[in-house]
Amino acid sequence: MSALCPDRNCCLVAVVLLFLLVIPQVSFGQNLPDLPIIYDFGIGARAMGMGQAHVAACEDVSAMFYNPAALAQIRRIEFSAGFSQLSDNLDTVLFGHKSTSNLGSTKLSSVGIAYPFPAYRGSFVLGFSYNRTRNTDSDYLRYGEVPSYHLDEPPYGIVSGDEKESVFERGGISSWTVGLGAEISRDVSIGAGFSFLNGRSEREYDWVAHWDTPPNIVYQHFYKSDDADITGWTASFGTLAKIGNVGRIGFTVRLPEHLNLDGQEYTEEYDPGINDYVTDQFAFEDKITLPLSFMAGLSVAPVPGLILAADARYADWKQIEYAGPIRIDNFYAYKATTSLRFGAEFMFPFAPLRVRGGFFTEPVAFRLLPDVTNSGGPWIASIDSDGKFYTLGAGYLFEESFTLDAAWVHGGYERSIPDYSEKKTTDKIFVSAGYHF
Repeated sequence: MSALCPDRNCCLVAVVLLFLLVIPQVSFGQNLPDLPIIYDFGIGARAMGMGQAHVAACEDVSAMFYNPAALAQIRRIEFSAGFSQLSDNLDTVLFGHKSTSNLGSTKLSSVGIAYPFPAYRGSFVLGFSYNRTRNTDSDYLRYGEVPSYHLDEPPYGIVSGDEKESVFERGGISSWTVGLGAEISRDVSIGAGFSFLNGRSEREYDWVAHWDTPPNIVYQHFYKSDDADITGWTASFGTLAKIGNVGRIGFTVRLPEHLNLDGQEYTEEYDPGINDYVTDQFAFEDKITLPLSFMAGLSVAPVPGLILAADARYADWKQIEYAGPIRIDNFYAYKATTSLRFGAEFMFPFAPLRVRGGFFTEPVAFRLLPDVTNSGGPWIASIDSDGKFYTLGAGYLFEESFTLDAAWVHGGYERSIPDYSEKKTTDKIFVSAGYHF
C-alpha cells in the first residue's frame, strides 16, 4: 500500500528513516520519521541558556562538545555534572482527524572533569567527559478515516476505511570524550577531542487498518519490535583566538560519525489467507556514517559584565552514508542545513548572579512525508514553520568555587503535505553544577 516502498531500494530507505533498524520487507504505508540521531540538542545549562552560541564563549568542561580549544581557558581543576528533562508534544492531523502524543523523560546529560597542567608558557588542559548528545526517545501517533484510497495490495481498487499508526522508542547515544586544549600563543589556542560513542534503541511500531470493501471489511495489521546496541566513534578539532581585549572568535570541525548497529527484530503480520499471524525474528548488523559539520562562533564583551555571542553550524545531510547516499528516485531524502545561534549573558555587579537569553534555529533536514493518498509519492514536505527555539537561563556562583546553572528551551516546527500535517513542540530543562578546586 505504500507509495514509498515499491521496490527493495525504497524499502532500504524506509529502513534507515525508521530509526536505522533493518526491515527486510515492508508492506505497509509507514510514516517515516526523521533520523533522531542527526539532531544533537546541545549540552550544558550555561550553553543552552545562551542559545547554544558557545563556540567562542565556552569557559568550562562543555568545551569538549562545542570547541575543544576553549579548554585552554580553564585555569583551575573543574568537575561538573548536569541533568536534562524533556517534554515533547506532537500533533498530527490525518484527513482532518487530530491525534496528540506526549513524551517526557529525565536523563543524566553530562559529567566532566578538566585538569590544567602546569606549563612554562600558556596553558595545557586535559579533559574527560560523558555527554548524552542525542536522544531517540519518541512517541508518535497518527489516526484518521481515509475517505478514498487506492489499495495496491489485495483486495486492490478504491476503498475507504481508517488507519492507525504508532511508533514508540526509548534510547539515545552518548559520547565518552577525551580532549585537550593548549595555548600556542598569548592570543591563540588549539584543541582536539576523540569520542567513543555508544547507546541503545528500543522501538515498537504498530500499524492497523480496516478497509470498507463491500460487502466485506478487510483487516490489516503489522507489528514490529526491535532493539539495537549502537557503537561508534568521532573526533573534533578547534581553534580559538582573542580579538583585542573584548572578543574571541572560534572555529570547530566535527569529523564524520561512524556508527555500528547490532540488534534483534521481531515482526508479526496478519495474513487474511490463513486468518492468522505470520511471525519472524532475526538478528542484524549495520553501519551508518553521518557527515562532518563545521561550526564558527564570535563572542564580544562590549561592556563589563555583558557577553554577546553568535554561532553558525553547517552540515550537509545529503552525505549520510547507508550503503550509499539516501536517495529516492533522483533526489535526496535529506538536505544541507545551517543552524544559527545567538545568546547573551549579563552578570550583575552587586551579586554573583548571571542571567542569560538566546535563540537558535534547527532546520528540519528531512525532506519527505508519506503519501497518505497513495497517488504516486513520496511527497516533499512543506515546512510551514522551521525549527525555532527560545532559551532563558541563570547561574549563581557560591563562594567562588561552586556554580549552579539552569536553562529552559522552548520551540518546535510544523510541516505538512496534502491531507496530513505534523506540529511538534519541545520544552527542555537543563540543570548543571560545577566545582572548581
